[in-house]
Amino acid sequence: MTSAFQGTTGQDAKGADKFLLDALADNLLALLPIFHGRIFRPDHGISGMQLAGYRVLGTLMKCGPLPSSELARRLYISRPYITRLVDSLIKDNLVDRMPDEKDRRVIRIGITSDGVRKLKEARVIFHDEVVDYLAGLDDEDLVILNECFERVNKILAKQ
Repeated sequence: MTSAFQGTTGQDAKGADKFLLDALADNLLALLPIFHGRIFRPDHGISGMQLAGYRVLGTLMKCGPLPSSELARRLYISRPYITRLVDSLIKDNLVDRMPDEKDRRVIRIGITSDGVRKLKEARVIFHDEVVDYLAGLDDEDLVILNECFERVNKILAKQ
């Protein structure tokens, strides 16, 4: 099967079609405002913490303790902002600072048990918001979306 995207702008170094990669990136990025505007809204049951705080907790949960500079880099957040954000999360006992085991000059940020609990509570709320958002779709669209996202998750898990 030949894609309509193939051969339009050439191949990148890995052999992928540049136009197809650009279109895919645009489509994935187009999902962000949908989630941000309709699901991750402050008036939808989660209060007391900015979305960036949840992103920090999720990253630390997935990656383990990180230096604040690495945390900022992974989340595309400036160093001054990550410092203020981490200070706020420390005040709420959601993260803590700890010395690196190999280099005591390096301070890592790690998630606390309260942070894990807060993240799990938020996940339940976000899950319910997604369910409410999708409930307006008909069954055929739900099946198609589910199959598509299962495939997306399987493909992206290869990276």
